[in-house]
Amino acid sequence: MLTHPQSCKPSDLDQTIKLIDDIFIKSRKKRISCFKRFPTLFNQTNFCNLRIIKGNNEVISHVGIKYCHYRLNKKKTKIGMIGCVCTNPSYRGFELASLLMRDAEKQMSEKGTVLGVLWTGIPSFYKKLGWVPYENGVLGKMSKKQKITNKSYTICKIASSELKHLNNLRIKGKNDYIIRKSIDLLSILKNTIPSSVEDRGILCAKSISKLEAYIAFGNLNKNFYIYEIGGGNDAVPLLIDSIFSLCKPKRIFWNCKKDDPMISYLKKYFNITFTEKGLTMWKIFDQKYKKELSNIYIPFLDRI
Repeated sequence: MLTHPQSCKPSDLDQTIKLIDDIFIKSRKKRISCFKRFPTLFNQTNFCNLRIIKGNNEVISHVGIKYCHYRLNKKKTKIGMIGCVCTNPSYRGFELASLLMRDAEKQMSEKGTVLGVLWTGIPSFYKKLGWVPYENGVLGKMSKKQKITNKSYTICKIASSELKHLNNLRIKGKNDYIIRKSIDLLSILKNTIPSSVEDRGILCAKSISKLEAYIAFGNLNKNFYIYEIGGGNDAVPLLIDSIFSLCKPKRIFWNCKKDDPMISYLKKYFNITFTEKGLTMWKIFDQKYKKELSNIYIPFLDRI
């Protein structure tokens, strides 16, 4: 007997994580559980937004929702992100994921969400549900162009006490950005592990008096992915060069917004070839925001 869509209770969590990990982790020969990868999604305060269907007292289908606020044209706008959509293979064909997606849309709409966003390699499933392909990000492949020497900064790891300042560097000079709660900041910058990698790190550049810049990155088999850059321009090339010199990567990739102002600056120091991955889809719940939303970009470390 199948249940209607419902919130995940604490007693359902182990089964829910097992289902998600069987689909997204074990089948892809990854080792780190989604529970650890996405701490803000599987936080106890967010259990009500983990939507599940049970069959024979077992969790058999799941859709996760994570809400955030985006500063859009100086206004705070609510966005819902969808992730970890899956169904037990034994129950496929009953349109359980479609049912949960409709339920998730209803939940988001009722909570005043302006936009729903998800990332997928199977867009055809979501197109049937009215989701539209949309991409404002690119993936850049980087190689060194010239030797970088700058003795004004020290390269180091981040201390927990400096995380708040890190967030200030992230939003410096930007009009539109994800608003991160201070309670989530540590989880996002230090603990979130995107599904494409198995390891994460943060490097910072310090002057004598203060933190000047940082990069957050991931690593899988010596392929490094830069997920976030913040701070002053002149310190950033040194940070990226440090990955080349300290980590000896096979390749370095950079996930960023198409019109990121850092692109033209970094091209002075690195050869960068950009491609669109086309993984982003969205559904607008409040059409009056459609034009404003066209510039939105969700950084990798905020995604699920």
